[in-house]
Amino acid sequence: MALLKDQIRQDNLQVSLLDVDDFVKKNNLVEITNPVIFDTSSNPTNDGLLSNTIFGITKESRASTFAYISLKKKFLQPLIYRIWGKVDSKIKSVIHGIGTYSIDKSGNIVEDPKGDNGIDFLRKNLDKIKFRETDSIKRERYIKFLNANRKNFFTDKLIVIPPFFRDIKVDGGKISVGDINKLYINVMVSASAIGDSEDYGFSISKSVEGRLQEGLIEIYKWFGTGTDSNPNGGLPGKFGVIRRANLSKTTDYATRLVMSAPKLDVENMSELRADFDYSVLPMTSAAANFFPFVIFHMRRFFENEFIGNTKYPVLDKKGNLIYVEVEDYQLQFSDEVLKKELDRFIHGYSDRFRAIDLVCKVNGKQVVADMKFKGNFFDEITEDEKKARPITWCDVIYIACEEAIKDRMILITRYPIDTFYNEFATKIRLSSTIETEKVTINGITYDYYPKIRKEDIGTDTSNKFIDTMNICNGYLDSIGGDYDGDMVTIKGVYTDEANAELKKQLETNIHFINLGGNPVISTAKEAIQAIYAMTLTMPETKLEKVKF
Repeated sequence: MALLKDQIRQDNLQVSLLDVDDFVKKNNLVEITNPVIFDTSSNPTNDGLLSNTIFGITKESRASTFAYISLKKKFLQPLIYRIWGKVDSKIKSVIHGIGTYSIDKSGNIVEDPKGDNGIDFLRKNLDKIKFRETDSIKRERYIKFLNANRKNFFTDKLIVIPPFFRDIKVDGGKISVGDINKLYINVMVSASAIGDSEDYGFSISKSVEGRLQEGLIEIYKWFGTGTDSNPNGGLPGKFGVIRRANLSKTTDYATRLVMSAPKLDVENMSELRADFDYSVLPMTSAAANFFPFVIFHMRRFFENEFIGNTKYPVLDKKGNLIYVEVEDYQLQFSDEVLKKELDRFIHGYSDRFRAIDLVCKVNGKQVVADMKFKGNFFDEITEDEKKARPITWCDVIYIACEEAIKDRMILITRYPIDTFYNEFATKIRLSSTIETEKVTINGITYDYYPKIRKEDIGTDTSNKFIDTMNICNGYLDSIGGDYDGDMVTIKGVYTDEANAELKKQLETNIHFINLGGNPVISTAKEAIQAIYAMTLTMPETKLEKVKF
């Protein structure tokens, strides 16, 4: 009965092979010819797997545009190869050139010392080949499928899925491609070797063709199980493409940060930056978490600078103040440029004090100058030093981040989640450089502005920035955390409705007391750090006649 049910289920499942040539023609697919994904400037190559020319630049086009790779000659479609191998175990040996074969009178592939092998052998004799039938219902189903798709057994093209569904990861400024892109590259390299050999009249061994055929199988398996543990393939399960390629993806606009203890070196409670309501988020993390908003405010910054200014004050490369005509600022600071600079800032630890080059005209001649920093300092810096300071990308990004986080909150999560309190929301304060200062720019005062001096610009910034997260010590017990390298995941909250809801939650009893009536936020660790801070003796402090 179970066998009969399986037969009925399979008979109702109609599967047909894609006519690759027809698909390419009807959709006007473009061929990918370059196995190199990025050029020397880390931009996608025009003819590569992530090409902006082939796939477009919008989300919609990059999620819907296919392409293809030329295999240079005919190969078995992966599904045909796998099913044919189940029907006749000699197929793999034939393709890899192991032994020689011929077709007998019954249409069977048999060993023959005077025979041939390889994919071309199968293609030339396909009409003669018959598949031996048995009493097996499963085998009958395989044979039925093979006979129904004989015209599509072979293809010389490999369809490439849209880049939106292919992983590209950036970690520490290093770009890595996902598994499917690596598999595509391997096929391209093998196909290119076959094509070049044929152009020069060389004969490629059957083993090389076999490797390319296996490469097509690996791509097929990627869309199935991603493993040999389930030879039947399929979408679901632990190794299925849905679980592997979608559910396991990293969250957009989210960051992972190490927690560190908040600073308590303040004169009164109001000056504490990390408290029950606020967490201190590194500037780079804020830029990543609120990326679209930061880009918007960066664009607004330049618009406010240049709109209506026919003569703009800049510093020439000798530090002299001059007034110039600015070349098309919208092109100079397009969204593409802003995204590139923001990405560079987030992932480039050592070069965050970069002056902004401004293309302008002086007496009709095109020159490159530095934008002048216009902030008012609250320390004893001299007027000459103020004038000499160019504005940097760090300045613009910091101002944009401060605007982006206004009235917004973040969700802080520590995995694994075992209670409701492993995730909580707080308001945001921004940290940047280790040394900060009070600065007023365009009427807005920033109490913790990055400290940047003329001599700092262009120098190594690896040890100048804070890149850890500060939360109130009171939350540590609820998330089971401490300061020995524990990490949390940060997600920015975007909509006004969601932010309003979370702000309201901060004032509810459940934020402080659990259902058992016990406090969620403990003051014990806050007290420990306070006692430590008050009794800390700095190295430069000399103690004389100390009494306890």
